[in-house]
Amino acid sequence: MHFVPVFTRVFSVLLALALIVAGVVVVVEVVAAWFGAGWTLLPDDTTSRFQLWRWDDRSVVITIIIVGVVGLISILIGVWPRPPLTVPVAGQPDVNYERHALEQSIRHQIEDLDGVAKARVKIDRRRLRTRVETNRRHQPQELKANVDALLAGVTSSRHLELQPDVRLRFPGGTR
Repeated sequence: MHFVPVFTRVFSVLLALALIVAGVVVVVEVVAAWFGAGWTLLPDDTTSRFQLWRWDDRSVVITIIIVGVVGLISILIGVWPRPPLTVPVAGQPDVNYERHALEQSIRHQIEDLDGVAKARVKIDRRRLRTRVETNRRHQPQELKANVDALLAGVTSSRHLELQPDVRLRFPGGTR
């Protein structure tokens, strides 16, 4: 698993929890103020403390830096390039394959080939990247040719404009 998807999920959960807590505190304090109950969750001197703080106070500067860093991280996560959710069919502008289902289908086809121990398929905007592992020591180029032929047939029959990129791992080397 890659770092960015894991970080994105963890960061999103933490940011969502922080916003929920802040929202609950604000709602409780506003409702309490409507009923004249005063401060309920925050200390009673919160208003006077806020009025005493200046822009160059250490706590204000640290808070601004933290909010800025969290905002910058959120923006970077939002613009980080991700693989597309769908793969377009050549010549059919309204027809797309779901990327994950297509990757799984191709992976199963490759793993059904004789000599393939494990396969990994990833599709991005232009390439169909395939990592194939085998336990064969002899004639790995024959297996790579079989995978190349299978991918050529799949991209042709499904009208995909993707460039296959096959890496074969075998005992004693990589091709």
